[in-house]
Amino acid sequence: MSKPTNGCAVSGRYGSTKPVSRDWDIFAERLTSVLSKLEEDQYLIVSAKNSNRFVQFACQGAWGMRVEATSNHFLENKDRLNRRQMSWLRSHGWNAPTGNVKKATPAKDPNGSPNYYIDFPDPAKAGELARIAIEALVNGLEISHPSSLEYKAFDRDGKVFSFKQLGLKAADVEDKPLMDRVLEVFREVTGIADLERDEDGDVMIRYRSIAVCATPLENKVRLSTALITDTVESPILLSKLNQLNFGPQGIRCVHREKTVFAAFDMPANPFVPEHLAEEMREFTTVAEGFALMLRAEFSGNSPVRTGGTAIYIQ
Repeated sequence: MSKPTNGCAVSGRYGSTKPVSRDWDIFAERLTSVLSKLEEDQYLIVSAKNSNRFVQFACQGAWGMRVEATSNHFLENKDRLNRRQMSWLRSHGWNAPTGNVKKATPAKDPNGSPNYYIDFPDPAKAGELARIAIEALVNGLEISHPSSLEYKAFDRDGKVFSFKQLGLKAADVEDKPLMDRVLEVFREVTGIADLERDEDGDVMIRYRSIAVCATPLENKVRLSTALITDTVESPILLSKLNQLNFGPQGIRCVHREKTVFAAFDMPANPFVPEHLAEEMREFTTVAEGFALMLRAEFSGNSPVRTGGTAIYIQ
């Protein structure tokens, strides 16, 4: 049951047929004020305490505002949405997720999302955004009262913002350097608890049968590996690499110093550990296939350890 402060909860508000706390009106005013101040490349996530159910806002400047509501791709056990909740979101203007965390990435599906989402053109009206978000919180995610919420606010560079006017507790925000967070993901995926970064600050592991290097770039993490060595550059080889570079995986291949390298750039702001784990698994699977194919066609050795040296592909 909701916890009203100024009278009893009433029905028929925010699209609900059940009693809804009047305190959502207060929160709506506060959220409207904050959203009106959100600037390009700034993010606001309003989530349930002790849960990953959330509504998030991504300000895209002249391109408007994207609002997302969490899907079951990010929820487990009792937090998962049931059919009624998912149906409510779909019937109230929310686009269904276009794929899972592995498929609906910015690189592979720039217009989609692994969450439910709505894109609002610029200028997006803060009051309308707040209303739609609260309707989703109340009906789609079934959060009974604003006191059950907390928030995170940060920009593309990871700088954290405080919006005390929301009246919500600020959730803990990861303030670790990017590569420390990458290292944590690599430790979890490989099970190597004592894995450390190399002297250049990169993370190098042998995963499956190839060596994978994670290197920081501006707002990105680059996964790279050597596919084959001891190869001579030729028109046929370069033509094959061009074919691979036009593939749907988003992996780019280049020949340098008798070695063919493969690399994939993953956006890192905001950094989502699950995305990196999935991309790491897919990258190694695809790279293995590339390595075996290239070795069969062009000889050489495959795969090899690259020694942790960052591979730059322009």
